[in-house]
Amino acid sequence: MLRVILMCVATFYMAFGPLEAHAEEINVLISQQGSKAQRAQLPEMGLKRNQVKREFGPPESISQSQGQPVIETWRYAEFSVYFEADTVIHSVLHHQAQHLHSPKQ
Repeated sequence: MLRVILMCVATFYMAFGPLEAHAEEINVLISQQGSKAQRAQLPEMGLKRNQVKREFGPPESISQSQGQPVIETWRYAEFSVYFEADTVIHSVLHHQAQHLHSPKQ
């Protein structure tokens, strides 16, 4: 009987190999997060401050970096806009946590 069990285990091992878990890690740049539609609604590079304010309203907060050139960040609820001088140089969506499982009740 033991011999039959060992033969079954050996056959299974030869057919399927060692049982290992595999996972794929996917890295996504911050600037590429969100859907194309969401990214399309961000302020575009080259816009001026007054254009951003007119289209998106006043920011929730404004901060400046130390150093040269001075980079100013306008923070909105869902995104941030980076200015050098008076011009948009970059806009990024804020990370939105994705809940894979609904909370237990």
